[in-house]
Amino acid sequence: MATMRTRFKRTTPFQKECGFVADNGYGEFEQCEADADFGVYFGDDTSTKMVSWCIYHTIWMESLWRGERQ
Repeated sequence: MATMRTRFKRTTPFQKECGFVADNGYGEFEQCEADADFGVYFGDDTSTKMVSWCIYHTIWMESLWRGERQ
């Protein structure tokens, strides 16, 4: 069962490149090649993680997390 993100916050990027990785459908992972625009802290009551993403993936993931909270 997925854990709901109870908090997330944007900040300056932690690294130069976007860290978003997705399965391409063939069992291989592809990383986004865009420059990172934001660093994002996210987590739940047990852990907090951080990652750098481009603007597209930042907004995309925040939209998913907001949907989980409804």
